[in-house]
Amino acid sequence: MACASPSPTTTGGPLASGTVLFGLAVVTPDANAPLATASVPSPITSAKLSDRVGWIAYLSDRPQATIVTMSVLRVLESGPDVSVYSDLLTVGSADTVLIAQPPDGTLTAIAGTPGIYALRITRAGDNQVLAHGSITITP
Repeated sequence: MACASPSPTTTGGPLASGTVLFGLAVVTPDANAPLATASVPSPITSAKLSDRVGWIAYLSDRPQATIVTMSVLRVLESGPDVSVYSDLLTVGSADTVLIAQPPDGTLTAIAGTPGIYALRITRAGDNQVLAHGSITITP
């Protein structure tokens, strides 16, 4: 998991803070570029269980600590969302505004079955939601 502090942008211009963007690729211009220049060149809203999905979370506020909580929830048509995974993530700085996860099989493995899933990043101290996004996982 990598982190950076400058203002985030994506291909095509700035992205609203508080958003999680998913993709089959998360890239930076070169190996020495700051992570804040990371982008998802082809954002997706759905993926197959077999896909390697990455994501970038553009935080709405600074985490104010070097720990945030990442939660994956199954979104239900009726009733409250169901938590399927939660873990503490260490970020590089309490001033981080972007968290990126390169594509791997983690998100689809956590999901385990087709459905709509939300990825939520919250501040560990007060549980304020800093970023949120959803993706549909298909067979």
